[in-house]
Parts: sequence; structure tokens; C-alpha cells
Amino acid sequence: MTREERPNYFRLSLVRKRLNDKLFDHLGQTMVSADVRTLLADVRSKRLASQREYRAFLDAAQQGKPLDIASPESRQLTAAFVTYQDACEKLAERIEADSLQASAQVTKEVALIRRLFIGFGFLPLSLVLGFILVIIYLIWATPIEAEVRDDNCSDESDGGERSYSAEFDLTNR
Repeated sequence: MTREERPNYFRLSLVRKRLNDKLFDHLGQTMVSADVRTLLADVRSKRLASQREYRAFLDAAQQGKPLDIASPESRQLTAAFVTYQDACEKLAERIEADSLQASAQVTKEVALIRRLFIGFGFLPLSLVLGFILVIIYLIWATPIEAEVRDDNCSDESDGGERSYSAEFDLTNR
């Protein structure tokens, strides 16, 4: 890293640190599970330890110490960072598991609500269909009277024979 790139790198590191601070604060405010809060506290403590080792590593670099992979500063920084990452992974896995569990619960509740709406939707249709069937039954069960009408318009008092037509009056009386 050149001298010109260092200020940008440190500025970017500060921005990422602030974003992580905001994320951890938000998680601390929104998480209600005691297990998740414990894991979050563990992540925060591991993060602080990792940041201390990072500062110690940078101080050693500024003092001009040789910092190869075998140096104590490098090994301590790597160990602290790995420990921090492991804690982050445990927290992420727990949050994911809780999220999946909540999602499954919401899915069950939505399925129940869907069945209720379908059931309540079929209820009025069933009542209307039942009402129509009752009406049809009553129509078929009621006897139809056939009345024969007189076509000749002859007077009934004349005593003569009347001729009847084949027309029927199908009104219910």
C-alpha cells in the first residue's frame, strides 16, 4: 500500500466501523430473544478485542517492526479476527434459525386465514344453492291441477253437452 492509498484505506475503514456500530446498535434494540442478545454481546466483545489487536498491529507497522505472518502481532490479529468471525457466524446462524421459525409460523397462520376465507366464501354460496334446491323441491312437490276450459263459450245453464278442448290451465290454485 502506498502512502497515497493509506488515508483512503483508513477513511474507508472508519466508514465501515461506523456502519457496523449502527448495525450492532440496531440489532441490540430490536432483538428480544435472550439467546440472541447473549450472542450479540459476545460478538461485540470479540469485535472490541479484534479492534484492539488491529490497532496494535497498525502501531507496530508505524514503528517499523517487521510484520510477516509469523510475527506475534500478525498471529494475534489473525486469531482475534477469526474468533470475531466465528462469533459473527454463530449470531447470524441463530438469527437465521429464528427467522425461519417465525416464517414457518407466519406461513401456517396465513394458510389458516386462507382456509377461513374460503370457508366463509363457500358458506353464502352453499346457502343460496340450498335455497334454490328447496324452491325446486317445493315446485316439484306441489301438485299441478289441470283445468279444462270451454272453447264453445256455450252457456252452462242450457244443459247441453259441452265440448272440451285439449288446452289446460296450469296455474296453481
